[in-house]
Amino acid sequence: MLCAEALRVPEIAAQFGLTPIQHLLFPIGRTRKDIDIDALDTKGERILIQVTFLTLEAAARKLAALVPYAAPSTKLVLICRTSAVDSVGGIRIVSLDKIFSLFAALPTGDAWLKATR
Repeated sequence: MLCAEALRVPEIAAQFGLTPIQHLLFPIGRTRKDIDIDALDTKGERILIQVTFLTLEAAARKLAALVPYAAPSTKLVLICRTSAVDSVGGIRIVSLDKIFSLFAALPTGDAWLKATR
């Protein structure tokens, strides 16, 4: 849930080459196979995100599971433990640790984190 909230913040989304999330289309996590966050961004484009605590190397299966969801107006994102902000096969790779630190540094992120503890 933290990643979805963080990616609503334009400055955070921009850090990863993404457009901010505007609307969630399904509840977060465990609702859809292979997808943790299914949303529309502020441009009205679909964004499908898989979030894992695994490293990029250990998350190869999760990365491969996103491939069948590729479509012209759909952005695919894997959020994992990595130091790189990059793309693999058209799938945006985003650092879980960096999202957390950027969100926690904002007053709204800090308030959200305190409220969820």
